[in-house]
Amino acid sequence: MRRTDGWIGVLCCLFLLFAACNGRKQEARSAAGTDKPFTFTLPEVPVMLQAPEDRLNFVVQHYWDHFDFKDTACIHVPDVTEQALVDYMDLLGRVPSSLSDSCLIRTMRQASQEKKIGDYFVETFRRYLFDPNSPLRNEELYEPSAVSWLILRWPMRLPGAGPDMTCG
Repeated sequence: MRRTDGWIGVLCCLFLLFAACNGRKQEARSAAGTDKPFTFTLPEVPVMLQAPEDRLNFVVQHYWDHFDFKDTACIHVPDVTEQALVDYMDLLGRVPSSLSDSCLIRTMRQASQEKKIGDYFVETFRRYLFDPNSPLRNEELYEPSAVSWLILRWPMRLPGAGPDMTCG
């Protein structure tokens, strides 16, 4: 009976030691910032913008200011990234087409910094803006994103153009 109690005591000590060491590793990772959850931050609208359309235009123009387009980890968190894209598409449908087109082109230019993110954005835009079954279907919004992505990924040479002249 005494031997069994001794082994149980040793096993309990080893278990507690293992649990304590594992907790320290997780704290160290959290302190280093590697376990930081991915979040999307909306732009802060200046208080001087009072009119709802001015506030909306500002948000649409600065929507991606705090987004790191080179961090591919974001595409693995669809609850955040896909939702941010869907919200952005909804906002784009509420502004004049000239503004939405320029903002979409700028967004795709930023997304093209990292091919995986650019592909993710294009696929998400296609699924929500071009799919006939999507409640957000809007081909007029989809077109600038698709065309700008094609131009950014595969620049075409203009006939008779010099080496520095490309379409896009």
